Amino acid sequence: MHSKHYSIAESKNRLPALIHEAENDEPIFIHRRGKPVAVLLSLEIYTRLTQKRPRSFTQAYDHFQASWQHEPDAALAEDDFDNVRDSALGRNPPL
Repeated sequence: MHSKHYSIAESKNRLPALIHEAENDEPIFIHRRGKPVAVLLSLEIYTRLTQKRPRSFTQAYDHFQASWQHEPDAALAEDDFDNVRDSALGRNPPL
C-alpha cells in the first residue's frame, strides 16, 4: 500500500479523485504547512480500525477457538513438549 500526501489546498481541489484513491485502500495524508494533520481512509479501513475488540482474554480466546481450523481428533502426544525447555538448572541469583 502506497500512501499519498497532499496539501489542504490540493486536497480541496482534488477531493473526488482523492476519495476514489481512498476507496482503493490507499490512505491519503493531508498536510498543513508541511505537517500531516488529517488522513482520508476508505470506509472499509475505518470500520476495521474502529470495530470493538474483545474486552477480555476469555472473549479473545473464545473467538480464536471458534475461528481456528483444527482436526477434531488431533491430540497432543506425550513427547510433544520434550525439547521445549532447557533441562539446565538455570542461574543462581544472589540472595
